[in-house]
Amino acid sequence: MTNEQKVFNRVYRGLRDQGWKKAVDKKLNSCQLLDDEGNRCAIGHLVPIGDLRKRAWDDNDLDIDEIIELAKKLGVDSIFLRQLQGEHDNGPSGSLMRERFRMFAQKRGLTCPT
Repeated sequence: MTNEQKVFNRVYRGLRDQGWKKAVDKKLNSCQLLDDEGNRCAIGHLVPIGDLRKRAWDDNDLDIDEIIELAKKLGVDSIFLRQLQGEHDNGPSGSLMRERFRMFAQKRGLTCPT
């Protein structure tokens, strides 16, 4: 199994298990890595929960250097991580987010986990 498939599986399963909900700061109405209900964004599923909880309330996104570092650690390209996050961000509803991930997998030669 490729590193891309492993990373995709973690993100897909994480989003699926939280009902394809976005992690949203309800006060600011903005996406974040981890919300108060425990939902995570796509990349948030790749960062240990303890590390997410340590982040400042206004530090709700990874910067480019953090994405590059995470990609190296996971053995994938940082563009791949940003594309995964984009599929998450651009899915306005749970069903459309799931469909976007299915199409992304198909284009990348990946499979959606069961």
